[in-house]
Amino acid sequence: MTLDIIIPLCNKEKNILNYYNKVIEELNNIKYNIIFVDDSSTDKTLDILKEIQAKNDEKVKIISLSNNFGKDLAIKAGLDYCKNDLICIFDLDLQANVTHITKMYNFLLEHPNYDSVCMYSNYEEKNIIKKIQTKLFNKIFGLDVDYNKTNYRMFRKNVKEAILKNSTNQFSLYMFELIGFNTYYLKFDNKNHVCNFNTKKMIGFSNKPFNFIKYINLFLIILFIVLLTLRILNVIKIGNCTCLFALILLIILLLYVVNFSLYIVNIKYKKDIYFIKELIGFDDNIL
Repeated sequence: MTLDIIIPLCNKEKNILNYYNKVIEELNNIKYNIIFVDDSSTDKTLDILKEIQAKNDEKVKIISLSNNFGKDLAIKAGLDYCKNDLICIFDLDLQANVTHITKMYNFLLEHPNYDSVCMYSNYEEKNIIKKIQTKLFNKIFGLDVDYNKTNYRMFRKNVKEAILKNSTNQFSLYMFELIGFNTYYLKFDNKNHVCNFNTKKMIGFSNKPFNFIKYINLFLIILFIVLLTLRILNVIKIGNCTCLFALILLIILLLYVVNFSLYIVNIKYKKDIYFIKELIGFDDNIL
């Protein structure tokens, strides 16, 4: 089976060559492509990538984004342009051994009933606040997010197609928790594991907080309309300026509630897009 390795990166000029050499040394017996996605680096990252690509133009591809769109969209750009049987997401920040690429590849080769493999860190979170935060948000958003599940994973083309088909509004790595394909979790030692807690992305993939805010705001709006009506009648009746001041405060509060509702709607339905500045090493008929 052929393999595409997506490596999103930004300002990694000190790490690129080291990781690249380790990857090509590890994958001698595998037919693969490496897709570097440069998320608008400001150092010499892109120059180094071009030097690497010039020496190995058949296997190295580069997607240069026009602005810094973040890791999630950098990965989505790589997914949009990969076409092999298997796809691997390799994150330079994970400090995981490149030998895991071979382990994941061999596992999927030997287990056709599995659709993906995810590297599972044995890191134990000792911060009680983060533990409570994770459990709380999983409960509220109806997810099963486990921060020992890393972004370092490999999956079949059908998984990629399902993700891209259902990411018309927002793309996030949380989508891997929702797609429902058969995934194997391969444990590895990682003392430097970092948990990234992104509430905005979690909100984008659950209807529960959105519906909760919607109904609460609907109730508040009705309540405020009733109170406003009573205040207006009171002002008209007795001409009390204190009541007028209270009326203004209620209007401000109402506008805040409506504005917050629109903010939640914007998070829910915002479309994440990226723009490409340059494609290097791809065929003209890549899409």
